[in-house]
Amino acid sequence: MALDAENKQFLAQHGWAKDYKAIIQNEIAALRAAGKPVPSLDLVLAVITQESGGQAWAVRFEPKFKTWLEGQLAKDPSKFKKFTPSISRDTEIMLRATSFGPMQLLGQTLRELGCTVGFLTEVCKPELGIAYGIRFLSKLMTRHSAENDVIASYNAGSPRKNVLGKYSNQEYVDSVNALRVKWKYIIEKGWL
Repeated sequence: MALDAENKQFLAQHGWAKDYKAIIQNEIAALRAAGKPVPSLDLVLAVITQESGGQAWAVRFEPKFKTWLEGQLAKDPSKFKKFTPSISRDTEIMLRATSFGPMQLLGQTLRELGCTVGFLTEVCKPELGIAYGIRFLSKLMTRHSAENDVIASYNAGSPRKNVLGKYSNQEYVDSVNALRVKWKYIIEKGWL
C-alpha cells in the first residue's frame, strides 16, 4: 500500500525513527533473551516522540526534583555516590535532576538503573539513551500490569490517579497512546 500524504508528512517530521529502529530492536531482543518484559516498538517510538521529538541532545532541568533529591540526600548521604572524581557533588546533583536524550530519562533514574558513565550527558548518544529508556520501560512493566500505568509511571514516577480515576498526568498518557496508534499503523503498513 502506498504511503498516504498524512503519514508521509508524519514520517518526514520523524525521520529519526528509521535511524533509531535498529537500536530499539536490538535492546528489545536483548531483553527478550534475558526473559524480561519487552515494550513494543510502537510504545518506544511513542515515548520518544512525546518526550523529545526524537532529538538526541534534548535536555531538561527539573528544579522541583532537584529540591526533592537534595532533601533525600540530606536525610541519607549514603544514597549518594559520585561516578567521576572530576565532577563535584553539586554538579552530580544537577545532572541527576536533569532529563537527557531521546527518551528524556532523569539522571537519578539512570543511576538507579545502573548507569555508571561519568558524565550523564553521554546518555544523549541514542544507542545509550534509548537502551536505558527501554530498560526503564521494562522495569516499569514488572511493577505494573496495565500499560497505561507503565506510561503514567514513565512520566510521573508512579500511576497516581485522582478521585475521578484519571491519572495525574492524563494528558501525557492520552498523548502517548495517540502516538502509539499512529506508530502502530505505520509499522503494520511496513512504512518504517
